[in-house]
Amino acid sequence: MKGYYGYVALLILLSVCNAKRSNAQYRTATVVGRFIIKNPVHGHYKKNKRLHFSERFAKKYTHLIKTKDSGYFSMRLPLGYSYLEQVTYFDGGEFLKKFPTDYLEIKLDSADRVYYIGDLVLTWDIKVTEERPENTGVGGGLVGYALGRAIQKNQEGKIPGEALPVSVTLNPETVSYFCEKMNIKEGLFLTAAVSIEKR
Repeated sequence: MKGYYGYVALLILLSVCNAKRSNAQYRTATVVGRFIIKNPVHGHYKKNKRLHFSERFAKKYTHLIKTKDSGYFSMRLPLGYSYLEQVTYFDGGEFLKKFPTDYLEIKLDSADRVYYIGDLVLTWDIKVTEERPENTGVGGGLVGYALGRAIQKNQEGKIPGEALPVSVTLNPETVSYFCEKMNIKEGLFLTAAVSIEKR
């Protein structure tokens, strides 16, 4: 049995290494924007949010970014099409919302440029039932955690995507914020606002 767990751990390690090598070959661009979750009754949720972007034609690669309380974020994404796959909200627990494939999509054309993808406001009345499945582990140690994570991801995969209301606006104040933060001129920003597929 120990040999089996060791074999599983080796496979996981190799897959991580291969993913890192593949990512290193990508041509990427910097993406900036702002993401806010709005409760339809109580206003904005202020805590941390984590955005999960996936590539349009390579779903095995997921790119994560944790926003500030203000909602501002910056990250690097590969050229081509990517879409917002899911959002995790942290406040006394982890709450997960998945979106349909390509519901919120962006397209990046030029490498080593800075793209402003807009100010996104997601209307989401977070429910306790939407808490993310826990990684309870299987046994102890790294192997137990890895197996527990695999079970957790399988449970997450069964959660259907939901096209919640989202608005995307182009806000000059957000561009000014990143101009100052990144010390670059506004004219160097390219705009690639997130597109919303009608449902």
